[in-house]
Amino acid sequence: MIAFAYGAMIHFEEMPFAARDAQLVAAILFIAGFVTFMIGAVGWKFDYQAALPDAMKAWHRDASRIRWIHLWMVPATLLAISGTIAFREFQSWAQEPLWATIASTLWIVGGVLMLAALIWRVTVVADIARRTSETGSVPEGAAALHSFGGWIFWLHLVLSHAATMLFGISIVQTGVLPHWLGWFGILFGASLALGNLAQVGPLSPPFLVHVWFVVLAVVLLVNLP
Repeated sequence: MIAFAYGAMIHFEEMPFAARDAQLVAAILFIAGFVTFMIGAVGWKFDYQAALPDAMKAWHRDASRIRWIHLWMVPATLLAISGTIAFREFQSWAQEPLWATIASTLWIVGGVLMLAALIWRVTVVADIARRTSETGSVPEGAAALHSFGGWIFWLHLVLSHAATMLFGISIVQTGVLPHWLGWFGILFGASLALGNLAQVGPLSPPFLVHVWFVVLAVVLLVNLP
């Protein structure tokens, strides 16, 4: 099988079985992670992002729905983390372990932060929502607790998008996969990382973390030896 990068053909015939396995496993994990994430994400409502009193009432009203959403996002995050580890192994075969290792590490840290944010939401935030619904007002100190969970989630986004950028650099340096994919990762990851650093709201949906990796997964599958 061959990959096209600016018209050049890269052959995979000499790839060892371990690298081929990593290529296939990474692709499967990335796609599975995205699909699993979206199963939960489609249930999200803008009501959950309203002003705190209204948002907490919506969270309590839809408590089962909230748990369902987060139930899917946990395995989705674990699948994506595993996919980045497998892709790092593939890039090591391609003689570019440095940027891929840094990127994988950032993604793992970002993934752990995502898991922490999810747990925070279904425990601390859910309790705030219950008390708000029972008393009719947001409990004292709840705003700070809610903001802390948001900060964890924000840091997850920044690190994960930065990891996408670094994976793009890794791809450009090896030339094993198409260069356009690497440059897409660099530009996509950098713009989203910087956008979230600047707290640009439209760039914060968490599904965007998975988009480039789905494209990467398709390219990996198309170029299987």
